[in-house]
Amino acid sequence: MASSFLPSLFGTRKNTPVFNSLQNEIDRVFEDFRKSPYLENMPFPDDDHSMLVPKIDISETEGGLEVSTELPGVNMDEIEISVIGENLLIEGEKSDEQKTEEKNYRLVERSYGRFSRSVPLGFEADPDTVDAKFSNGILKVSIEKPAEVQMKTKKIKIEKVS
Repeated sequence: MASSFLPSLFGTRKNTPVFNSLQNEIDRVFEDFRKSPYLENMPFPDDDHSMLVPKIDISETEGGLEVSTELPGVNMDEIEISVIGENLLIEGEKSDEQKTEEKNYRLVERSYGRFSRSVPLGFEADPDTVDAKFSNGILKVSIEKPAEVQMKTKKIKIEKVS
């Protein structure tokens, strides 16, 4: 009766309708979560698991934004930066090969991966005002805010009430 839906003490029963529908529902929840519009700029690896997710720091300056990205082992010519609407897009690939040849053995290790990060800016940037510098595996991108955005920003003083 009800026990036919429960796992056996000696293993699991395959093709049990309750567990199949539960697994399908869990899969659907995770897929819906991943496709959420609130997460469209979050980095999720591709299904082939070869996508890297570089860490970024974003800070606001008087006249714009600064985005620092950690890209250890990546060559500068493997990085592409573009401004698309209100987003900064940083893409590229990392490839590395290390060979060790000793008296009795030979070792070759390879690593490869693509990366892509989309950073929402909150304003449409002029590509001519974007500056990028790369040194010691750190990419620093400075984006100037348009004048109309700078003028709209005003700090509000908070007064203490006794």
